[in-house]
Parts: sequence; structure tokens; C-alpha cells
Amino acid sequence: MFEEKTATLTGVETVTNVYSKLRKRNEDLFVVEAPGTSGIREPDVLSSYDTDSQYYKNILGFESTKAMADSFVAEYKAMSDSIKKYHGFYIGRYELTGTVENPTEKAGIVLSEEDAGNWYYLYKACHNVIKNNSSVKSMMIWGCQYDETMNWLKNTIFKGQEDKVDVDSSSWGHYSSSSKINTGSNINYKVNEIFDLAGNHWEWTQEAWSTNTRIIRGGYFGKTGTTYPASDRGSGNPNDGTDSSEGGTRATLYIL
Repeated sequence: MFEEKTATLTGVETVTNVYSKLRKRNEDLFVVEAPGTSGIREPDVLSSYDTDSQYYKNILGFESTKAMADSFVAEYKAMSDSIKKYHGFYIGRYELTGTVENPTEKAGIVLSEEDAGNWYYLYKACHNVIKNNSSVKSMMIWGCQYDETMNWLKNTIFKGQEDKVDVDSSSWGHYSSSSKINTGSNINYKVNEIFDLAGNHWEWTQEAWSTNTRIIRGGYFGKTGTTYPASDRGSGNPNDGTDSSEGGTRATLYIL
């Protein structure tokens, strides 16, 4: 999942010694690069929105873009160290529910941008799933974690049927609909005990792309499972990247 090399984040004097490994999927054109480039990468900051104090300070409470970048780097390193030690991580069984200040990992109404506000509020909510715990930490899912989850599905429940993850997820995701549904409400959309990885809501990740977008995954209810299968990778502006009712997220947890 990781490259253990040194790179400087975009526009700030923050150095990371570990970052997402180069990845490609089938014939797709996307390539994951090192922090400080203009491609898809993590951890990294955006030279546009992440430099605006209304986001890094007013919402997230950081004193500067560099302080936010330092936090991204530290959390990514802690997450990678935990995975190396414990050989895995925990992923939310449901799309995030509840509120920004009191988010829940339970079935129910998805906490979308419509209620939260934008990527920054959803990022904050994921960190609020578990507070003041010296043993475990929660955060918004990283792109490498989402990819590993897709690989896990292809190596287990969809072994020999990998196209259901990469090509057409219609049979197990909420697509081609005029409305979203509560996460966890339909057992047909559960795989390996995880609900709604395909369709229903776009799921924001921490991956950065270009100077002003972050990565969303998995498609949403208004599109088709052939156009946007579970492993699909799209992008949006973090201040208003998708239609407000479409963008949610999923928390992950690692052991400290």
C-alpha cells in the first residue's frame, strides 16, 4: 500500500517519508503519484482551497495550511505503521451517519454534504467518530484503503467475478434511482458485511488531485453501475465538489 520515500507536500515545507504507492487499475489512465506533484496523491494539501483560512482554521481548527499538512503527514504515517504492525485496518460498515459533532457508525440517514456542508466538515466528522481514545483513532478513508478494500472484495466474495467490482456493480449497489436510501437499509447492497460500497452516495476520500480537487469513489444513486462501478474514481472540489445530496464518506479506524 505504501512507498517509503521522502517527498515534500504541495506548497508547504512539510516532508513525508511514506505515501501512497503507485497504483493503476486495468486499462484506466489514472496513476497515483508522489506528494508535491499535480496528479493523484496522498497525503497532500491542495494549493487552492487548503490555503483558505475559512477551511483549515474556521472548520478544522488549524492555525495554518502547514499545520494541516503536518497533521495529514503524521496521521498517514501512524496509519501505515499500524497496518504494518497489525496487518490491517477497520473500515466503517456503513456510510457515515449522524452529525458532524456526533457522527455514528450505524445504519440510517447518511451524513451528506447537504447536511454537513463540504469535504472539510465530513473530514472533521470522521475524526469525531472516536474522540479522546488512546488506543484507536478514526479518520476519513484514504484512497489506498479504499483500493485495498476493493482488492479484498475481488479476492474473497467476488473471486472469479472481479468485473462486479471494476466493470459493473449494478447487482449489488443502489443505482439508477431518483433518490438515495438510508445506508444499511437493503441487505442486497451488503458485501463482506459492509453496506453501500457501490452506488447510493459518492464517498469522499483524502486523496488529492491537481490543485483543487479531492477524490470520490463508488458512484451514486443517480448513475448506473456500469458507468460508475464500486472501484470508480472521480473527483470534485472539496468546498462543493458534488451535488450536496450525493456526497458522503466512510470512516476507517486503526489501532495506535
